[in-house]
Amino acid sequence: MSSFDDNHEISDQVLERVIAWAVALGAEGADDCTRHAFELWLQEQPLHRVAWSRLQEVEREFCGLAARRGKSAWTSTWSHYFLRVCNARSA
Repeated sequence: MSSFDDNHEISDQVLERVIAWAVALGAEGADDCTRHAFELWLQEQPLHRVAWSRLQEVEREFCGLAARRGKSAWTSTWSHYFLRVCNARSA
């Protein structure tokens, strides 16, 4: 088990990058090069994995909200991204 503390604050720069990765990987047809670059980024520092894990948690929560409220209630860019992910996972 890692000695890295998961309670570290994630910088805006890392948050922006993890969101960019989520969008790139969620896009239809993310290629092997993109997935490999993402894996390298995850390995650069423990905080990257923490940020990715936290984003995945938010994504799961959002998918649950979207399912309960009805997909038409969500209109923001983030909402469209998460709905695409939710739809892809339920297909």
